Amino acid sequence: METKEYKASIKTVGSIIAETKLILEKYLEVKDIDKLQEEIFENNLLLKKSKRRAENIFNEIKKRYLQDQKDGYFESPLLYLIKNIKTDAVVDLVLYYHLCKEERIIYEFNTEIVFNKYQNGYLGVSSEDAFHFIKELASRDENISKWTDRTIRDVKTGIIGVLKDFNFINSRKRPVFNKVFIPSIVFYYILYINKEDIKTTEDITNCIDFRLFLLLKNDLNILLEEAYRNNVIDFEEIDGKRNIKFQYKSIKEIIDDYIRGEIH
Repeated sequence: METKEYKASIKTVGSIIAETKLILEKYLEVKDIDKLQEEIFENNLLLKKSKRRAENIFNEIKKRYLQDQKDGYFESPLLYLIKNIKTDAVVDLVLYYHLCKEERIIYEFNTEIVFNKYQNGYLGVSSEDAFHFIKELASRDENISKWTDRTIRDVKTGIIGVLKDFNFINSRKRPVFNKVFIPSIVFYYILYINKEDIKTTEDITNCIDFRLFLLLKNDLNILLEEAYRNNVIDFEEIDGKRNIKFQYKSIKEIIDDYIRGEIH
């Protein structure tokens, strides 16, 4: 993952799943950031009483999902998926992925603390786990060391809130892991985003991004075999290693075949 500064921004607005979908759908319609801002602030797209709240939400969504739109409309894989796939089970997990990739503190908590607890058979992960994680980071990160106790509490709540909002745990108060179904198209999406770093099946097991979805080695093997059956990838045995050959040029091509029912 690209090294980013640890930020406390998750405490400001949280996961905002519904607002994110609304804003991204509107952006797909207007294809212009200035027009999008007009819809949000002048036409009150979000139906918020507070302009400050609307500004905070919009700023977070731009940061998480629209950073590649600064030079004008660009049909990114994310936008292409949202335009063509309307299934919440797919869209929500892709939004979760991009949120985690933007928010370093969430990415590291989920891929280190949460995944390790899940892998080792713990029933869940608690807000205390998040608190201790942040305090440990504060001991070695100058930025976090300056956070107030209130900020730490709010960030802790925000981190656990993301897991609850995206259904990886069943509660904020006494969190127990849910077994989340990962649709194949979500796996293909993450797989192809990481294709430059994946040469063998072992690379997939070691790909940290998949830990965000609590995918264990057996889960990954099942998804890989499904990708093989759908001709999304092919296997090639070289020097005792099972190499992976990517059969599509882009995520967009995979989405096209998915919505046509040619892959599952």
